[in-house]
Amino acid sequence: MTLLLFAAVPAMFASNMAIARWFDGRIPPMTLASLRWLIAGAILIIIIGRARPSLQVLARNAGLLAVLTVLGGVLSVAPQYAAATRTEAGHIALIFATSPLMVSFIERLVWNRALSAPVLAGSVLAFAGIAVVVSRGAPETLLALRFNPGDLLALAAAMAWAGYTALTRRADSGLSPMVQLWVLALGSGVALLPAAGAEVVAGHLPEITLATVLGVVALATVAGVGAYCAYGALIGRIGAARAAMSMYLVPLWTLAFGALFLNEPVQPYHLSAIALVLAGLGVSNLRLPGPVAARA
Repeated sequence: MTLLLFAAVPAMFASNMAIARWFDGRIPPMTLASLRWLIAGAILIIIIGRARPSLQVLARNAGLLAVLTVLGGVLSVAPQYAAATRTEAGHIALIFATSPLMVSFIERLVWNRALSAPVLAGSVLAFAGIAVVVSRGAPETLLALRFNPGDLLALAAAMAWAGYTALTRRADSGLSPMVQLWVLALGSGVALLPAAGAEVVAGHLPEITLATVLGVVALATVAGVGAYCAYGALIGRIGAARAAMSMYLVPLWTLAFGALFLNEPVQPYHLSAIALVLAGLGVSNLRLPGPVAARA
C-alpha cells in the first residue's frame, strides 16, 4: 500500500499541473484556484460529516491553520496556475521536484536542524537542474538574467509547498488530516475570492463549457481532495521528509502527460534536468559512516 501511495501521490499532483496547463487561461488562474478549492471543500463537508470541528477548536488553532492554508492552499496553488499560462507543465513539475531539498533548508533556517554534507551536495545538483530548466538548456539565458515569468512563479509556488510540508511535519493542529484538509480547502477558496473577483472586473471572464467544467471538477477531486488525502496518508506512513521525496516522480508523470495530451514533446534539456534532480535526490539521501569506535 505504501508503494502504491508513493506512486499515486506524484501522479495526482502531476495531473494538477497538466490540467492547469490544458486550461491555458480559459479560466483565469485565481478564479480557477478558488473554484477548485471551493468545490473540494464542499466535497469534504460530505465526507467528514459530523466530524466537523467546533468553533472553539478552530479558534484555538486559528494561527496555525491560517499559515497552513496560506502556504498549502493559496501560495502553492494560485501562482502555479498562473505559471501554467506562461510555461510548460514539465517545467513546473521539474521545479517542484526540488521541494524536498527546500524543506531541509527551511528546517535549518526555522528550527536550526543541521544540514548534512550529502544534503548540501545534493542541493547543488538539484538546483543545477532548475537552472537547466529555467534557461531551457541555454546558459546564456542565465548569464543575461532572462527568465520566463512562468518559471519564476512556479519557483515561488514550490517554495510555499516546501514551507507547508515542513510545517506539517513540525506542528500539530489537533485536527484529523481530513478535517484539516477541509479547513484548508474552504479557507483557500474563500481567501482567493477577492483575487478571482479582480480578474472578472478586469474583464478576464471564465470560459464555461462542458470541458472546462469537467476540468475544474477533476482539479477538485483528483488534484485536490485525492492528492492531499493521499499525501497526508503518505506522511503518516513514512514521515514528511520521505513523503516529500515522492515529488521527485512528479516530473516523470508530468512530462508523460504533456507529451501524450498537451503536445509538449520531451526535449533533451528536460532529460538533463531530470538527471540532475534525481542525482541530487540520491546524493542527499546518502548516509555518511559514523566514526568507528576504538577497540580496547
